[in-house]
Amino acid sequence: MTDRQRFKTKPVIPDHNLFYRRVKFLCIHSSFAGEQNIDLQMSHGAAVRLKKKITELKLTEEQVLSMTPSELIEKYFSKDRVNSRKFIIKGIRGNVTYLVPDFGVMSREYMRSCAHSGGSTNRKLELQRKVIYEDVYCSEENREKCRKENLTLYSLSNFCRLWRAYEKSNIVPTFRRKEVPGAIAEFDFTGVTMRCKDGTRAQFAVLVLAYSRLTYIEAIPSQSAPDSAQAIVNGFKYFGGTTESLRIDNFKAAVSYCGKYGGEFTATYRMLANFLGCSLSSMPVRSGWLKGHAEAAVKIATHTLIARMKKRERDGQSFENIKEMNDWLIRNLDLINNHKVRGLNSSRRVIFEEDERNKLHPVANWDLHLSEIENRTVPATSRFEINGHDYCLPANLIGCKVQLEIKPQQLIFYEDGRPLCTYKRQDNIPGTSTCKGYNPPQQLFIEVLKETPLPMLYEWAQAIGPETLKKVKSILGGTINIDKLRRAVKLLSLPHELPEDYPLFEKFLKEQPEYRGVSKLKELWRVYPDKSSSSRLDPVYRFNYLFEKVEAKLYGEDINLCWDKETKENPHKNERGMVFLNYPKTKGASAEITSNCSDPNRSNCSDPSNTNDHDLVNPQEKEQ
Repeated sequence: MTDRQRFKTKPVIPDHNLFYRRVKFLCIHSSFAGEQNIDLQMSHGAAVRLKKKITELKLTEEQVLSMTPSELIEKYFSKDRVNSRKFIIKGIRGNVTYLVPDFGVMSREYMRSCAHSGGSTNRKLELQRKVIYEDVYCSEENREKCRKENLTLYSLSNFCRLWRAYEKSNIVPTFRRKEVPGAIAEFDFTGVTMRCKDGTRAQFAVLVLAYSRLTYIEAIPSQSAPDSAQAIVNGFKYFGGTTESLRIDNFKAAVSYCGKYGGEFTATYRMLANFLGCSLSSMPVRSGWLKGHAEAAVKIATHTLIARMKKRERDGQSFENIKEMNDWLIRNLDLINNHKVRGLNSSRRVIFEEDERNKLHPVANWDLHLSEIENRTVPATSRFEINGHDYCLPANLIGCKVQLEIKPQQLIFYEDGRPLCTYKRQDNIPGTSTCKGYNPPQQLFIEVLKETPLPMLYEWAQAIGPETLKKVKSILGGTINIDKLRRAVKLLSLPHELPEDYPLFEKFLKEQPEYRGVSKLKELWRVYPDKSSSSRLDPVYRFNYLFEKVEAKLYGEDINLCWDKETKENPHKNERGMVFLNYPKTKGASAEITSNCSDPNRSNCSDPSNTNDHDLVNPQEKEQ
């Protein structure tokens, strides 16, 4: 019980005669003797207090004997009533009168020192209560006043105790930082996790406008960059526009490096800032209190909405998924935004509609498509496999670091920030995508064979004849690999793409046993008699044409891989010139090839059939 409560309570008046006997006895004897006297019925404490009071009133035995019991009681308790009234009015405690501080002036001085933009230096320079006590309350002016009016100054501990009591009795909603409408929004997580029926663990993100305190909360699967960025976009869409700046905490998805003066943002959040048209600012290390609006909104949202969601879960009405959670949150956000702020006559929604809505910056399109940027090392194959498809890079970058930007429709490779190439995404489509000059000739030829559709080879074989088709199917039977494809193309190239030799080649294959390999067939076909001397090539089924179409497909061109059946000018034999294992022809190579084709039996001509099965080596190595 405090002194004020004790003084306001009515004193308990004991039995008049018993009290009279106690006072008369203690005027002569000590408190110990009064305690030992059984007739007086006093405890040790009661005897001590009564003896002390008698000494203060300076009562003697003669004065007690001259008064009746009623007069003694009136004289005894009259001093307490005066002291009680003086304490309430002038701050008297016992016989001492204190100078009552002006806590209103001192509170304003204290708040003025706390009104700053943040930072460890500014926090260190805030005024402490002790400084205000020494400079304001214990000033020379107050000391002079105490000397003139016979008053006493409170001690520091009692001064701080009375100041805390004053603050509790004068709670007024005040905002320490003065915010500008539409200038700043703050984003944070509640740290609460809830499980849905489908097994998803939901977390909660909060976005709040610093001026009006309008709040948005959303359940998200994780704190990853795509989920948190989408929550921020949804929050600004709920507000109807964006602010000039966005304050965020130092979570890993947003800040790759945090420091004393702000952090370095990830590529995803830099793209988010460009999309929203606002600037980002992160909190210095251990200074999360600078985003106090978000911290307060997190506390209110947790106790107002998430607590109700948890109660619903305990009652057996768990949410099916995150979408159902967000639908419930949107319906109940008005519990926060439409609630009148204590001490004000308006709600967050009213303040927002009146002062801040027109200050937000509109966004034309709210469809956010963020890309992911990864740092990777180019492997020895100089290609990356992404979602079941290979993408090639130059071979001179093997072992180097590159940056991969994964967008919804395309992939972009960078080297030290310089764009290398762009590929259209081919998710779950087996194959390879490349660019011109990225693959050596040998590797490019292998890639073309791997990308060649089997129906095109079967159609080419059918154009030669049924025996050729039968032989090609036997070669390509079972699991397809590069050696089978090479042998099939080698077999189809034996007639040298001359339609006049197709019937003779069919007759030749019919005479050969099924087990005979392509290399032996090439040797026998080279010396086979009665070949035509025509130099007119097949207008449709030509390896050069097949190679060019598949190569264009590898380079990302939208080409339908099939034989073009339209009538073409029949090319002359000397215009062809694909060296089978020297891969794509060049102008110089073409002249050399055509100059060597003088034998009417074409036994020395360089063509896809003029090689052995084991000649898969670099032509430069063969020259060495």
